[in-house]
Amino acid sequence: VAALIIRGDSLVGSNESAKGIQDYYNAMKCFNASDYDRCTFNASIFCREGYARRQQNQTEALESLNNSIKLNRNLSDAWYWKGYIHNEQGKYDEANRELNEATKLKQWNGYFWLEKAYALLMLNDSSKDSSKEAIRACNQSIQLNPDNDYFWYYKGWILNDLGRYEEAYWALENATNLDPNVGYYWSEKAFALFNLNRSDEAVQACVKSIQQDPDNAYYWYYKAWILNESGKCEEADQALEEAIRLDAAYESYRDELICL
Repeated sequence: VAALIIRGDSLVGSNESAKGIQDYYNAMKCFNASDYDRCTFNASIFCREGYARRQQNQTEALESLNNSIKLNRNLSDAWYWKGYIHNEQGKYDEANRELNEATKLKQWNGYFWLEKAYALLMLNDSSKDSSKEAIRACNQSIQLNPDNDYFWYYKGWILNDLGRYEEAYWALENATNLDPNVGYYWSEKAFALFNLNRSDEAVQACVKSIQQDPDNAYYWYYKAWILNESGKCEEADQALEEAIRLDAAYESYRDELICL
Protein backbone atom coordinates (compact mmCIF):
# COMPACT_ATOMS: atom_id res chain seq x y z
CA VAL A 1 0.00 0.00 0.00
CA ALA A 2 2.74 2.43 0.97
CA ALA A 3 4.66 1.67 -2.23
CA LEU A 4 1.57 2.37 -4.36
CA ILE A 5 1.00 5.72 -2.63
CA ILE A 6 4.66 6.73 -2.98
CA ARG A 7 4.64 5.79 -6.66
CA GLY A 8 1.33 7.61 -7.14
CA ASP A 9 2.73 10.76 -5.55
CA SER A 10 5.80 10.53 -7.78
CA LEU A 11 3.70 10.12 -10.92
CA VAL A 12 1.48 13.07 -10.01
CA GLY A 13 4.59 15.15 -9.38
CA SER A 14 5.82 14.16 -12.84
CA ASN A 15 2.54 15.33 -14.48
CA GLU A 16 1.33 11.76 -14.99
CA SER A 17 -1.81 12.29 -12.94
CA ALA A 18 -3.94 9.55 -14.50
CA LYS A 19 -1.38 6.86 -13.67
CA GLY A 20 -0.87 8.30 -10.20
CA ILE A 21 -4.61 8.28 -9.47
CA GLN A 22 -4.81 4.66 -10.59
CA ASP A 23 -2.12 3.79 -8.05
CA TYR A 24 -4.14 5.60 -5.36
CA TYR A 25 -7.24 3.55 -6.21
CA ASN A 26 -5.21 0.34 -6.16
CA ALA A 27 -3.93 1.31 -2.73
CA MET A 28 -7.51 1.76 -1.52
CA LYS A 29 -8.38 -1.73 -2.76
CA CYS A 30 -5.38 -3.25 -1.00
CA PHE A 31 -5.83 -1.46 2.31
CA ASN A 32 -6.98 -3.84 5.03
CA ALA A 33 -7.96 -2.38 8.40
CA SER A 34 -10.88 -1.43 10.63
CA ASP A 35 -13.75 0.65 9.26
CA TYR A 36 -12.45 3.72 11.11
CA ASP A 37 -8.94 3.36 9.73
CA ARG A 38 -10.30 2.67 6.25
CA CYS A 39 -12.43 5.83 6.42
CA THR A 40 -9.42 7.92 7.44
CA PHE A 41 -7.22 6.29 4.81
CA ASN A 42 -9.77 6.76 2.01
CA ALA A 43 -10.15 10.42 2.97
CA SER A 44 -6.42 10.94 2.47
CA ILE A 45 -6.60 9.16 -0.91
CA PHE A 46 -9.48 11.33 -2.11
CA CYS A 47 -7.50 14.38 -1.01
CA ARG A 48 -4.52 13.20 -3.06
CA GLU A 49 -6.83 12.63 -6.02
CA GLY A 50 -8.21 16.17 -5.70
CA TYR A 51 -4.70 17.56 -5.70
CA ALA A 52 -3.81 15.48 -8.75
CA ARG A 53 -6.88 16.59 -10.73
CA ARG A 54 -6.76 20.30 -9.81
CA GLN A 55 -5.06 21.44 -13.05
CA GLN A 56 -6.84 19.20 -15.55
CA ASN A 57 -10.40 19.16 -14.22
CA GLN A 58 -11.30 21.37 -11.28
CA THR A 59 -14.88 20.05 -11.09
CA GLU A 60 -13.63 16.49 -10.57
CA ALA A 61 -10.95 17.76 -8.20
CA LEU A 62 -13.57 19.46 -6.02
CA GLU A 63 -15.71 16.31 -6.07
CA SER A 64 -12.75 14.28 -4.79
CA LEU A 65 -11.99 16.85 -2.10
CA ASN A 66 -15.64 16.88 -1.01
CA ASN A 67 -15.51 13.10 -0.70
CA SER A 68 -12.39 13.46 1.40
CA ILE A 69 -14.03 15.95 3.76
CA LYS A 70 -17.18 13.81 4.09
CA LEU A 71 -14.98 11.00 5.37
CA ASN A 72 -12.73 13.16 7.53
CA ARG A 73 -13.60 16.79 8.26
CA ASN A 74 -10.31 17.22 10.08
CA LEU A 75 -8.14 16.78 7.00
CA SER A 76 -6.63 20.25 6.63
CA ASP A 77 -5.09 19.65 3.20
CA ALA A 78 -8.51 18.89 1.70
CA TRP A 79 -9.88 22.21 2.97
CA TYR A 80 -6.78 23.99 1.72
CA TRP A 81 -6.99 22.62 -1.80
CA LYS A 82 -10.71 23.43 -1.99
CA GLY A 83 -9.87 27.01 -1.00
CA TYR A 84 -7.02 27.10 -3.50
CA ILE A 85 -9.26 25.98 -6.37
CA HIS A 86 -12.06 28.37 -5.42
CA ASN A 87 -9.54 31.23 -5.33
CA GLU A 88 -8.52 30.30 -8.88
CA GLN A 89 -12.20 30.29 -9.88
CA GLY A 90 -12.80 33.70 -8.32
CA LYS A 91 -15.13 32.29 -5.65
CA TYR A 92 -13.43 34.17 -2.86
CA ASP A 93 -16.19 33.88 -0.25
CA GLU A 94 -16.15 30.11 -0.49
CA ALA A 95 -12.36 30.07 -0.55
CA ASN A 96 -12.17 32.17 2.59
CA ARG A 97 -14.55 29.86 4.48
CA GLU A 98 -12.58 26.78 3.44
CA LEU A 99 -9.24 28.35 4.26
CA ASN A 100 -10.60 29.32 7.66
CA GLU A 101 -11.12 25.60 8.27
CA ALA A 102 -7.64 24.78 6.97
CA THR A 103 -5.90 27.33 9.19
CA LYS A 104 -7.88 26.23 12.26
CA LEU A 105 -6.76 22.65 11.70
CA LYS A 106 -3.15 23.41 10.78
CA GLN A 107 -2.29 26.81 12.24
CA TRP A 108 1.43 26.34 11.74
CA ASN A 109 1.31 26.12 7.92
CA GLY A 110 2.30 29.54 6.55
CA TYR A 111 1.16 28.75 3.00
CA PHE A 112 -2.39 28.16 4.26
CA TRP A 113 -2.35 31.68 5.73
CA LEU A 114 -1.04 33.18 2.47
CA GLU A 115 -3.81 31.57 0.44
CA LYS A 116 -6.29 32.91 2.98
CA ALA A 117 -4.72 36.37 2.63
CA TYR A 118 -5.32 36.26 -1.13
CA ALA A 119 -8.99 35.34 -0.68
CA LEU A 120 -9.44 38.17 1.82
CA LEU A 121 -7.72 40.68 -0.45
CA MET A 122 -9.88 39.73 -3.41
CA LEU A 123 -13.08 39.89 -1.37
CA ASN A 124 -12.44 43.63 -1.08
CA ASP A 125 -15.40 44.04 1.26
CA SER A 126 -14.92 47.21 3.29
CA SER A 127 -17.79 46.33 5.61
CA LYS A 128 -15.80 43.29 6.75
CA ASP A 129 -12.50 45.18 6.58
CA SER A 130 -11.11 42.21 4.67
CA SER A 131 -7.95 44.05 3.60
CA LYS A 132 -6.86 44.37 7.22
CA GLU A 133 -7.62 40.69 7.73
CA ALA A 134 -5.48 39.91 4.67
CA ILE A 135 -2.50 41.71 6.20
CA ARG A 136 -3.07 39.91 9.51
CA ALA A 137 -3.02 36.59 7.65
CA CYS A 138 0.29 37.57 6.01
CA ASN A 139 1.70 38.55 9.39
CA GLN A 140 0.66 35.18 10.76
CA SER A 141 2.59 33.38 8.00
CA ILE A 142 5.67 35.54 8.69
CA GLN A 143 5.41 34.99 12.45
CA LEU A 144 5.51 31.26 11.77
CA ASN A 145 8.59 31.57 9.56
CA PRO A 146 10.27 35.00 9.61
CA ASP A 147 13.11 33.79 7.37
CA ASN A 148 10.84 32.80 4.50
CA ASP A 149 11.56 35.37 1.79
CA TYR A 150 8.42 34.48 -0.19
CA PHE A 151 6.17 35.30 2.77
CA TRP A 152 7.72 38.79 2.98
CA TYR A 153 7.34 39.23 -0.78
CA TYR A 154 3.68 38.24 -0.62
CA LYS A 155 3.00 40.74 2.12
CA GLY A 156 4.73 43.43 0.05
CA TRP A 157 2.66 42.53 -3.00
CA ILE A 158 -0.58 42.85 -1.04
CA LEU A 159 0.49 46.14 0.54
CA ASN A 160 1.38 47.50 -2.90
CA ASP A 161 -2.06 46.47 -4.14
CA LEU A 162 -3.60 48.36 -1.23
CA GLY A 163 -1.53 51.48 -1.98
CA ARG A 164 0.45 51.22 1.26
CA TYR A 165 3.78 51.73 -0.46
CA GLU A 166 6.01 52.57 2.50
CA GLU A 167 5.02 49.39 4.32
CA ALA A 168 5.30 47.46 1.06
CA TYR A 169 8.83 48.73 0.54
CA TRP A 170 9.99 47.46 3.95
CA ALA A 171 8.37 44.06 3.44
CA LEU A 172 10.07 43.76 0.04
CA GLU A 173 13.34 44.99 1.51
CA ASN A 174 13.19 41.98 3.82
CA ALA A 175 12.39 39.69 0.88
CA THR A 176 15.34 40.90 -1.21
CA ASN A 177 17.69 40.80 1.78
CA LEU A 178 16.73 37.19 2.47
CA ASP A 179 17.02 36.17 -1.20
CA PRO A 180 18.42 38.74 -3.64
CA ASN A 181 18.26 36.29 -6.55
CA VAL A 182 14.52 36.39 -7.33
CA GLY A 183 13.69 38.82 -10.12
CA TYR A 184 10.05 39.42 -9.33
CA TYR A 185 10.93 40.46 -5.76
CA TRP A 186 12.92 43.33 -7.25
CA SER A 187 10.25 44.33 -9.77
CA GLU A 188 7.65 44.49 -7.00
CA LYS A 189 10.08 46.55 -4.93
CA ALA A 190 10.54 48.86 -7.92
CA PHE A 191 6.79 49.48 -7.96
CA ALA A 192 6.81 50.50 -4.30
CA LEU A 193 9.83 52.76 -4.79
CA PHE A 194 8.34 54.44 -7.84
CA ASN A 195 5.15 55.23 -5.94
CA LEU A 196 7.26 56.69 -3.12
CA ASN A 197 8.77 59.11 -5.69
CA ARG A 198 12.12 57.34 -5.47
CA SER A 199 12.45 56.85 -9.22
CA ASP A 200 16.23 56.39 -9.41
CA GLU A 201 16.07 53.61 -6.81
CA ALA A 202 13.11 52.10 -8.67
CA VAL A 203 15.18 51.93 -11.86
CA GLN A 204 18.02 50.28 -9.93
CA ALA A 205 15.55 47.70 -8.59
CA CYS A 206 14.49 47.02 -12.20
CA VAL A 207 18.14 46.53 -13.11
CA LYS A 208 18.42 44.00 -10.29
CA SER A 209 15.39 42.09 -11.59
CA ILE A 210 16.92 41.98 -15.08
CA GLN A 211 20.22 40.75 -13.68
CA GLN A 212 18.40 37.73 -12.25
CA ASP A 213 16.58 36.96 -15.51
CA PRO A 214 17.87 38.95 -18.50
CA ASP A 215 15.57 37.12 -20.92
CA ASN A 216 12.40 38.18 -19.11
CA ALA A 217 10.69 40.64 -21.45
CA TYR A 218 8.38 41.96 -18.72
CA TYR A 219 11.31 43.11 -16.60
CA TRP A 220 12.67 45.13 -19.54
CA TYR A 221 9.23 46.57 -20.26
CA TYR A 222 8.76 47.55 -16.62
CA LYS A 223 12.11 49.30 -16.62
CA ALA A 224 11.04 51.14 -19.79
CA TRP A 225 7.78 52.20 -18.16
CA ILE A 226 9.48 53.62 -15.06
CA LEU A 227 12.10 55.41 -17.15
CA ASN A 228 9.36 56.81 -19.34
CA GLU A 229 7.39 58.07 -16.34
CA SER A 230 10.61 59.67 -15.06
CA GLY A 231 11.11 61.54 -18.33
CA LYS A 232 14.15 59.51 -19.39
CA CYS A 233 12.86 58.86 -22.88
CA GLU A 234 16.00 57.66 -24.64
CA GLU A 235 16.77 55.08 -21.95
CA ALA A 236 13.11 54.05 -21.91
CA ASP A 237 13.22 53.48 -25.67
CA GLN A 238 16.30 51.27 -25.34
CA ALA A 239 14.68 49.17 -22.62
CA LEU A 240 11.46 48.81 -24.61
CA GLU A 241 13.36 47.70 -27.71
CA GLU A 242 14.97 44.95 -25.66
CA ALA A 243 11.55 43.88 -24.36
CA ILE A 244 10.23 43.73 -27.93
CA ARG A 245 13.27 41.77 -29.08
CA LEU A 246 12.51 39.18 -26.42
CA ASP A 247 8.74 39.21 -26.95
CA ALA A 248 7.20 40.92 -29.99
CA ALA A 249 3.89 41.30 -28.11
CA TYR A 250 5.39 44.29 -26.26
CA GLU A 251 5.30 46.29 -29.49
CA SER A 252 1.64 46.93 -28.71
CA TYR A 253 2.63 48.75 -25.51
CA ARG A 254 4.67 51.36 -27.36
CA ASP A 255 1.78 53.85 -27.45
CA GLU A 256 1.49 53.70 -23.67
CA LEU A 257 4.96 55.16 -23.28
CA ILE A 258 3.98 58.66 -24.28
CA CYS A 259 7.40 60.26 -24.40
CA LEU A 260 8.85 57.76 -26.90
